[in-house]
Amino acid sequence: MAESPTPPALVGGAQSPWLDRVKTLLGPRGYDHSMRRSIQTLVIYEAKRCIQPRIGDLRPFQRKVALVDQAQALVNSLDFVLPHLRPEILWRTSTSRECVTPEICWKRFQLVQKELERLAEMIKEFMAPDRSHQEAVDLLEQHLFETSGDNQGKPNSGKLVP
Repeated sequence: MAESPTPPALVGGAQSPWLDRVKTLLGPRGYDHSMRRSIQTLVIYEAKRCIQPRIGDLRPFQRKVALVDQAQALVNSLDFVLPHLRPEILWRTSTSRECVTPEICWKRFQLVQKELERLAEMIKEFMAPDRSHQEAVDLLEQHLFETSGDNQGKPNSGKLVP
């Protein structure tokens, strides 16, 4: 099987922008158990991006295994997450504590990809020449909040989602 690419942990001896962004997303308190699935999604998406250049050389079952291997390498590169907490990031569920299988990992990536495509379409209506990307994202987030479940049809208090 083809060797998985090295995770983007170190670039020229310094931490990569990817690790910096993950650390920023985790905030000053760092990783917590409740973040497991979100961080797993982030890791799986980045793992797919890392193996993308070589994916055409792999057979379908090898692609799935390479994705899990790369995801594991990325989790191991998260040096700001305590070592005993790293394995739980790739658990299938918190109760089973089984590692995610290659098939499930692949399916989760596909779901994330579909959701990102949907959001990319939705954000277009909030893009404007006088708006930054972050402002458009904030407006989309507010729109999604206001049109979801219990919030649907309720008057807006004028406050943005915290």
